Amino acid sequence: MRFKKGLAIVTAFALTLSALTGCSRAKVDKKEFSSTVAATFGDENIYLDEMLFYTRLEQSSLDYYYSLYKALDIFKGTLEEFYKQKGMFEDDMTNWDAVKQGVLRIVYQTHVLNDYANEHGITLTDTDKENIANEVKEFTEGEHAYIVEGTEISAEAIERFITQNALANRAHIQLCEGYDPEVDREAFRVARVYYLQIAKDKDDQTDEAARIDAVYNAFRDAYDKAEKDITKVDLEQIVADFTDPEDAEHRIKVVCDKDTTMSVGGVDTTHAKAVAALSEGEFAKTEDENYYYAVYLSAKDDAESTQSRIDQEIATRKEAKFNENYKTLLETAKELKLKGSVFDANIKVSAINYPTQAPVESTSEEVTEAGTAEATTAEVTTAEVTTAEATTAEATTEEVSTEEATAEDATTGEEATEEGSTEEVTEEATEEPTVEATEEVAPTDAE
Repeated sequence: MRFKKGLAIVTAFALTLSALTGCSRAKVDKKEFSSTVAATFGDENIYLDEMLFYTRLEQSSLDYYYSLYKALDIFKGTLEEFYKQKGMFEDDMTNWDAVKQGVLRIVYQTHVLNDYANEHGITLTDTDKENIANEVKEFTEGEHAYIVEGTEISAEAIERFITQNALANRAHIQLCEGYDPEVDREAFRVARVYYLQIAKDKDDQTDEAARIDAVYNAFRDAYDKAEKDITKVDLEQIVADFTDPEDAEHRIKVVCDKDTTMSVGGVDTTHAKAVAALSEGEFAKTEDENYYYAVYLSAKDDAESTQSRIDQEIATRKEAKFNENYKTLLETAKELKLKGSVFDANIKVSAINYPTQAPVESTSEEVTEAGTAEATTAEVTTAEVTTAEATTAEATTEEVSTEEATAEDATTGEEATEEGSTEEVTEEATEEPTVEATEEVAPTDAE
């Protein structure tokens, strides 16, 4: 099963790191991760155990695809080979670099939003605190404990990370304020219909338009014979009646669907407009670009489906308002700086011991060269990356620099070689507060 993170990760904008230059590639024992500084956020230290915690969450998401591609025989290599692959999820980026970029984004945004929460007096509710306690239990002794198994990440650290994330979500909720809450229900209405359909094959030897007339009449006749009870109409029989098994090459294929939902509000097609105008119990013969239809309207408004569309629209508006406010927030946000290459040198691919059939087959700890040298932007593909209020299905990516944050989906970064030289990579770069690697090494007591 795909791992569903209990944490609610806010991911509106990504960051782009400068190349991992610097002399320090100091490896430390995993027992020292909690005392080894991997990065700083302003004057706040960020330790390797925090980086590792989020790495395990991010890796579990991509492990899902590794397992899926193996099962479908799309990818035949090992876990290490999977994470060395470039271009599977982002152009010119290894899968492992995508994991690392996701970690850095989450860490950065969590701390930015925690700063905002502290500055604006945002606190956790009693429900938040109860949820945090439950999450900690899940990661220490519950169904998600396998994520941190063998990592030496303490329960106290896990509680701190989850608490920070909960506070970030509280900040996210406040930064969504100002969105337009008014929604015209008709514009998002979803109807329930029964229909028969014929594809517009545009074959000279067929006449789909004439056939849909006959199907439409048969549909109405069957409805009348069923005493106008649509549930008693045998749509499959109508399909069979109008499908000629002896003319396999040119026959007009008829298909049907029973009691299904159809979005009609805000949909600008001839078919949707025709169905939107029907009253319950009425028929229409309609078409769109690819199909002809004989359709019956059973319910003008499917309340649950319509509300789902409205909720999605509200979530989209909230995220748009958050993105707008967050860009402004980033103009004065503190910088995130890596401590040399400590993060890169110590956080490696390590097989996760899944409680069910393992989606990985290798237990080797490292991905060499291709998996360790880069840190560029990516739209991170993760499992159920959500906020407390809404799902951000496609996290946008932007460069982090010292000036103003602007357009989405831009990528700027540098690739570091093993010798520390850099090659600039730029695609429609935007600007946000700089996140840089420094030449500083981890503290002496952690080396």
